[in-house]
Amino acid sequence: MEPLFFENLIIRMLFIDVEGRDTIYPYLNDSIFEGFENQKIIQSFLNFKSEYDDFPSAKALELVLQDKSVFDHLKVCLNIDTAEYNNDYVLDSIEEFFRNKLLWNDIEDTIGRLKENDTDAISDIVDRMRDSLSFSFDTTVGLDYASSAEEMYEALHNKDNVVPTGIKNLDRLIEGGVHEKSLTLFLAETNMGKSLIKCGLATNALLQNKNVLYVTMEMSEYKIAERITANLMDIELDHLKAISKEQYIKKHEQIFKHMKSNFVVKEYPTKGSNTNKIRNLLKELKVKRKFIPDIVFVDYIGIMLPNSPKKEGNSNTEMKTISEELRGLAVESGIPFVSAMQTNRGGFSSAEIDLTDIADSIGTTATADIIFGVTQTEEMRQLGIYTMILLKNRYGLNKVKTSVGVNYPKMRIEDVPDEYEEEYDQQPNRPVNIVDDAVMALKNDIKSNKKTKIKKTLDLEF
Repeated sequence: MEPLFFENLIIRMLFIDVEGRDTIYPYLNDSIFEGFENQKIIQSFLNFKSEYDDFPSAKALELVLQDKSVFDHLKVCLNIDTAEYNNDYVLDSIEEFFRNKLLWNDIEDTIGRLKENDTDAISDIVDRMRDSLSFSFDTTVGLDYASSAEEMYEALHNKDNVVPTGIKNLDRLIEGGVHEKSLTLFLAETNMGKSLIKCGLATNALLQNKNVLYVTMEMSEYKIAERITANLMDIELDHLKAISKEQYIKKHEQIFKHMKSNFVVKEYPTKGSNTNKIRNLLKELKVKRKFIPDIVFVDYIGIMLPNSPKKEGNSNTEMKTISEELRGLAVESGIPFVSAMQTNRGGFSSAEIDLTDIADSIGTTATADIIFGVTQTEEMRQLGIYTMILLKNRYGLNKVKTSVGVNYPKMRIEDVPDEYEEEYDQQPNRPVNIVDDAVMALKNDIKSNKKTKIKKTLDLEF
């Protein structure tokens, strides 16, 4: 249908269809319309509503309109026969008309500003076009709490909006896992294992039949996939290349025979990606592969760029902007995002870190929903243990410390058996060179426990 038809149809709805008028009115603007008569009608309609706080009837508008030809056109619009059209189809079509018109207005405006040597037109065109492309008639006006008891009860008991980490100690602290529309960060020093943690959590999500998207700007796609493979196949990373092609393919087929989920990893150069690129990636995966992730890992937020290439002045402002944009995408898509930040020099080799140890921007801490600080002494590294401190938590208590097992050869993070965690916590200052029977039992128990769990879950043949 021609754009002019939709303009005329919108005008008809404003006077005849109350439900359609109430849907369209909040977004009504004469810049949407090309036809001269239509622009005059909309201008008069909006002026009347503004002055009298009421919608005009066609008869009332006749008194306002100065040009008889404009009123004659209004009568033509009112006589459009819509009986053959489904109401939902009409509103969807008008919504698409608005979206295309807004996008076209953005392009025309940018071209005009560029002709006037307004270079700022380039820096904000991407965000403006994104807003236009995402336009919709949002008919929701929020939660009506007084009449939503049943809805609230279901929300309180709905586990679908949480992706468990697969680590009992972590899930207990953050209400069952990472939540939809949230940004979770792990704060650690260089070479502490930020990527290992994210790969471990990504594998745990896969084992729970969650679709996982992993965006990497630090390591290659194949290096990330290699770590996931070592974990899933329960093979040490150094031994992975030693198995035959036939063995590898057989194990790979066994894994995905039992899984309903999928894993996609996308590589960008360091400082070569921003939130808009990830947003576009989500759309491309949905259209081309029918893939919608349940959780997204970004490795990592500290080496991203803001959406706008315009310099923000300093790294603090830039990182705050990046974190806000990434969390905005989490809210927009309804998907939990997990990333990491690096500590500043004050957090290096520190037994306990806090939010002031975050590198580049303390503003990031105000944006994230959950922040874990990750530390590890030399003795804990030998034991295969991280200490994780819940520095920020929108869903419950913070400043809580727990222990998480780490299996470096298989790129895995896992639960620490309770009895050994308690024993270790009772002796926080013991010398590094003491390795007693309990320590050895802990290491053996972590390895055997996870191996049994993986075999049972995937039924792999080893």
